[in-house]
Amino acid sequence: MAAMTMQGVCQGQEARSKQKVQKWVLAMLLVSLVALLCLSAMAYAGAGSGTEFAAIQQTLMGWMKGILGKVIALSSLAVGLGLAVVRQSVVSVMVGIGIALAANYGPDVLDAIVGAAILPAQLAGTLL
Repeated sequence: MAAMTMQGVCQGQEARSKQKVQKWVLAMLLVSLVALLCLSAMAYAGAGSGTEFAAIQQTLMGWMKGILGKVIALSSLAVGLGLAVVRQSVVSVMVGIGIALAANYGPDVLDAIVGAAILPAQLAGTLL
């Protein structure tokens, strides 16, 4: 009799946990759907030519590719080396190298990614 009662309790708990998982999955799907709708609306909102921010983009790219970017890269590498000596761990050096690489190559990578996304819109504007 006790075995049958335990089996019933286990089945009840299993059913409740399934219901919780189903509710959680449904909630995540709903949140994802709302986010997708918001993001698609924002994509159409930013479909302009983008020339109004060209000066800011040029300035920031110049800073990151110039002396400021090198100073950020070297200082992050120096901080990583200093922390590696203090902590006696190589992980800090790797973080410093990662930041230095991101400061040095990041602007070119981002420009290539965003430039590839903007190019068709600019091309369509010049063809019309």
